[in-house]
Amino acid sequence: MALILVVEDEAAIRDDIEDSLRFEGHEVIGVANGRLGLDAALTARPDLILSDINMPEMDGGQFLQAVRAQATEIANTPFVFLTAYADREAVIEGKKLGADDYITKPIDHELLIETVNAHLRQVRRLDDQKKQELEDLRRSVLDTFPHELRTPLNSVIGFSELLLGDLPGGKLSGPPREYVTLILESGQRLRELVERVLDLVAVTTGKLVPKEGEVACNELLEGCVRLHRAVAERRGVEIRVEVSPAMARLRSDEYFLRRAVGELLTNAVKFTTQGGRVTIVSEVLDGQPTIDVRDTGEGISEEALNRLGSPFFQENSGLARRHEGLGIGFSVARAFVETLGGRIEVQSTIRVGTTAKIRLNPDCLIA
Repeated sequence: MALILVVEDEAAIRDDIEDSLRFEGHEVIGVANGRLGLDAALTARPDLILSDINMPEMDGGQFLQAVRAQATEIANTPFVFLTAYADREAVIEGKKLGADDYITKPIDHELLIETVNAHLRQVRRLDDQKKQELEDLRRSVLDTFPHELRTPLNSVIGFSELLLGDLPGGKLSGPPREYVTLILESGQRLRELVERVLDLVAVTTGKLVPKEGEVACNELLEGCVRLHRAVAERRGVEIRVEVSPAMARLRSDEYFLRRAVGELLTNAVKFTTQGGRVTIVSEVLDGQPTIDVRDTGEGISEEALNRLGSPFFQENSGLARRHEGLGIGFSVARAFVETLGGRIEVQSTIRVGTTAKIRLNPDCLIA
């Protein structure tokens, strides 16, 4: 089904065209002139426009020019003129202005439907091609660029560590030592990001697959907490773990689970202010093994929740951004969990906190 805008000043013809299109399952908006058509196009963003040429207030040619002049997505919307046989010169002029096709009056409804369907198929082909090109580019960049970063990063980190160690003639001190320390920390942060991107690519492309085994849930979660406790203490954030006896053992991939919980825990600690708390709770809900990462942090807006999981998305961007990172953590966690056959659900309230819930398949439980 497509949304089609019909711009025709003769009500009987417009109604007839609308009925034919609706019979084919399309959604239709009908208006009487180009001025109203432009308003409707900007508001509704139709998939295709059918327009008469000779109309009051704003004729078809002016309407077409106005559509093509827009900086929005309607500028490339397929545009088909409706014209009488005597309007040959108008058709030629319309083609010059950028019309994609025309249908003569009186309307042959079979021809109308086939013309509309042909243009909609072309739009879908172009959309599919564009999506495939973007996907190919994304995979190429993500698969190649991080690997190319590894070699210079290893040199930056390695030589920084060397400069901060014992050197002939003594150690670095004062501002030079501070500068090298900053270089080392920046290199380590960038290397961590590179490894995250590589893991995301490996999981989403099937290069990294889970290996099922027995997982001690309590040990896994305690291990994740140990890795984050130092950062949490520096931020004044408390971390707690609550493991249900029913979740003592799981049948899953330990590395995949540890990475998913670790990424969620990193975000929870990062967005929880001093005096706050992060709690990991494992329990069985409705027969499903579940691991919650709950925080008392800033919370996430409803708009941001809808975009959560898009790689490199952060709710606060630009000058308003208050935290380091590219927002890739949740994407990595979701990729690992979904590869295990589970899913992540997120609930959040501004200034109250966020809960990221990992829900695994029931067959992951070991009695």
